[in-house]
Amino acid sequence: MVMKTTTNKIFGQLIYDFQWEKQDSVLICGKEIPFKTIVEAFPGESITELQEKNYQKIKDMKNLVDDEYLPNVYNYLKKNYGRIISTKKDLYNYVELQSVLYKQNGKVVALFSIPEDELGVGIELIPVFSIGVQDLYL
Repeated sequence: MVMKTTTNKIFGQLIYDFQWEKQDSVLICGKEIPFKTIVEAFPGESITELQEKNYQKIKDMKNLVDDEYLPNVYNYLKKNYGRIISTKKDLYNYVELQSVLYKQNGKVVALFSIPEDELGVGIELIPVFSIGVQDLYL
């Protein structure tokens, strides 16, 4: 089977596998973390300017999850998983970044796996911070 590919001026080369995807990485706590960038658009549909702008915003951010929101993440993990986490390093040692999803409606969601929960956690980064099970964002 031949995989569809496209090259976008902002995202670069993407491969279609039910959505447009590419391997990416981000520096977190001094460690390069690989993840999948996913761009919601069907074959024949254009990637939107809003998705491109949001990708640039995320690439320009110093941290994937702004430090001001980390206490919300820590509280969520404590409430839902009984995990006491108080540092960014502990957080990223516990959760694993799987992908960052750029939805057609402009939302950007980071999707994380959690060892004892097959549903994982989603953190909406743009436009408004929120956190919950991944299914809320898919």
